Amino acid sequence: MESSTSKETIWKRGAGRDKRKLHYFIAVAEELHFNRAAEKLNMSQPPLSQQIQALKKEIGVKRLERNTRQVRLTPAGGLMIDLMQAFRGRFPQIQLTLREMTSA
Repeated sequence: MESSTSKETIWKRGAGRDKRKLHYFIAVAEELHFNRAAEKLNMSQPPLSQQIQALKKEIGVKRLERNTRQVRLTPAGGLMIDLMQAFRGRFPQIQLTLREMTSA
């Protein structure tokens, strides 16, 4: 018998955290500035940096180059943001297709 916390619920929680990290990455990539991105996200800069660092460890690819004066996207970061924006634009249709597929 399965516990009250199903595998699907655990997956959704993990997906929510991952989605949030991706949202944070998009904000930093758009602003190219951690403090401005943090302000845009209504959070402070240290937790934002921690989440970006965690995403880097999970993905295993450096997407941002950062020094004391600037933040730049690496080629991998540029590709990632392009792919994410394309996905974001298609997400409503993807969601509808998946719902139709699972309800059939």
